[in-house]
Amino acid sequence: MKRFTSILFVFVITLFLSSGLNASSMQEITGEVTLVGDNVVRIQDNAGQIYNLQAVQSKLKDISTGYRVQASEKDGKLVAIEVIGVPVEAKPTVIIKKTIIVN
Repeated sequence: MKRFTSILFVFVITLFLSSGLNASSMQEITGEVTLVGDNVVRIQDNAGQIYNLQAVQSKLKDISTGYRVQASEKDGKLVAIEVIGVPVEAKPTVIIKKTIIVN
């Protein structure tokens, strides 16, 4: 009986680990861009949840506040982004963080 229980336990653990329930799986987000900053983009999805994603500047060059996008993220980093809607009067809003050192 112990052998059967051990085999069943190993099977259940293996099934759980291979099922894709880990935290590092990719997630699709559809929503509105509320902030485009220096290597960061904020997207509010249709349910109202806000995502702050790290991104390289080259992926953000054609993205502006107010755009409707479909984005893929993994571990808080933007993997891909596609514009699916542009407001009539979208104005680019870019926030640049600067550090000033005073001696």
